[in-house]
Amino acid sequence: MTLVNESDIPSLKENWKKIFFDSDEYIDLFFEYLFDKSLFLKNDVGDNLVSSAAFIKMNYRLEKEVLPAYYIYAAMTLPEFQGRGLMSGLIKDGLIYFAEKEIPLCTVLPANTSLYRYYERFGFTDAFELNSFQIKRKKLFEKAGPLPTFIWQKQPSRDVFDVLNKGKYSLLRDVQVFRYTFYENQNAGGRLYIGPSGYMFTRKSGLGVIIKDYSADENDFAGAVSTLLRDYPDAQLFTFRFKPGLIHPGHSVTIPSALARIAGALPAVAGLARDNPELSLKFELEDPLIPENNGVYIVENGTAAQCSGKSSRHLTVQMLTKLIMSGGGKAVPYANMMLD
Repeated sequence: MTLVNESDIPSLKENWKKIFFDSDEYIDLFFEYLFDKSLFLKNDVGDNLVSSAAFIKMNYRLEKEVLPAYYIYAAMTLPEFQGRGLMSGLIKDGLIYFAEKEIPLCTVLPANTSLYRYYERFGFTDAFELNSFQIKRKKLFEKAGPLPTFIWQKQPSRDVFDVLNKGKYSLLRDVQVFRYTFYENQNAGGRLYIGPSGYMFTRKSGLGVIIKDYSADENDFAGAVSTLLRDYPDAQLFTFRFKPGLIHPGHSVTIPSALARIAGALPAVAGLARDNPELSLKFELEDPLIPENNGVYIVENGTAAQCSGKSSRHLTVQMLTKLIMSGGGKAVPYANMMLD
């Protein structure tokens, strides 16, 4: 495992621009806010940095328990070096490192649908759920309230940070990662609105608007609609993305969302046990990538232990990931505020 250092920054920025075609301003945001907070791995060929991936520190909240986690971001390999397994090596190294350091979770939002199969090879699974609802402007007027109730936030204040970080079974950011999330969305022409019970991230897309994360109560939906109709007078199509069951605006569909994987199995299971002291469970885990995770786990009285032996209940790492992130099957995990 080879870590990126400050002398690699010019090469990283050059590769980023070649692969993702982002502006210098956009790229600089990452290095201003997140470079020092990330586990950044690389592959060199000769004197050239050809492949790299950043793992950004975040957390995942259950009902009460908070599990340390990392988020894969800016995973890139120069085109002429793709297909050689370089990125696969970085992802495996990262997951094994997290297991050694007793980090329970790793998450990722693939850049396109073709990459979901790629990450599934490493044990990632669709632990998060996301619904999408699309409506034309004329029909949206029927759902509007008498007054706009959401306020456009032009700076990432502490009050805004507290609103965005209050969800259960969702990702948590520290202040630095929150600021990057805010400016990353703003740099792409997006806006963050705060309402009476939550927030929404919006972004223009052609002749429409994507509400890429609506996280407020259903009672506030009419006020959110009025805000959108006022602030986007030329938009003809509105696409809402939200946690399943949060709102019921009409016919919605499930769309691909973030993936997750257990890294350190015992600390992950222990977190589930502490969050559910009434839970009694015994199972045998099979993890082909991280052998240290293999074994029998016993959960009872708010504690978890790993031991040798056998169990009639077998779980794959994908099954265990979904079990833990859903709090033992009682909630729907939501990948809120995901970075593009």
